[in-house]
Amino acid sequence: MGQCSQAVRDRLKALDAWSNIVTTKDVIELLREIRMAMCQQTTNQAPVHSLIDAESALHKFRQTENMSNAACLEKSKGLIEVCEHARGEPGTSAQQVADFTDMDGVNRNDAVAVATAAARGQAAARDNCLATLLLLWSNPK
Repeated sequence: MGQCSQAVRDRLKALDAWSNIVTTKDVIELLREIRMAMCQQTTNQAPVHSLIDAESALHKFRQTENMSNAACLEKSKGLIEVCEHARGEPGTSAQQVADFTDMDGVNRNDAVAVATAAARGQAAARDNCLATLLLLWSNPK
């Protein structure tokens, strides 16, 4: 915590869960909250606001002329991570997942088989979205 900026420390101390984190010495929860504090723009920003900001930044990002492909990839990974940390997952709206979920041959009475097919559909929808975003982000030159 000593390596965090004063602004991040102040955000952490303002958390409802702060006293519990200190009492239980829960370092995993502390790390989660540090990460969230760094991703959120303000202390009292609602989680849905953070998600909207993260998704907006993800969709607005473009590779500049002076940005290398490696730098573009690193920046995009960071934006995706911020989005996921805000409880978002790009490309996984119900309709997109349904479009990529193959239920052919799946016994709809088998909950495990249905869940597995849905998980595959969600992963495929996410991968498709991220691949499309990567093409959109890249500098055409």
